[in-house]
Amino acid sequence: PYSKALELFKSLTQNAQTVTVASNGTRIALFGNGNKIVFRAQSSSGFPATLEMTFPEIWANTRIVKFQ
Repeated sequence: PYSKALELFKSLTQNAQTVTVASNGTRIALFGNGNKIVFRAQSSSGFPATLEMTFPEIWANTRIVKFQ
């Protein structure tokens, strides 16, 4: 799950303006206009990997994809 989620994150964020990596492995890709994708190595609910996609012009709420 971790490697598949990270691979998808890298694929989706190729055109990001910035990608930051925190010490806990969380990666945040910013695209501008409030658009961002966050990769978490482990979610707070215990899933092995999570992608959070925030695109306010498309969706009213953040979309969360959990990998297991």
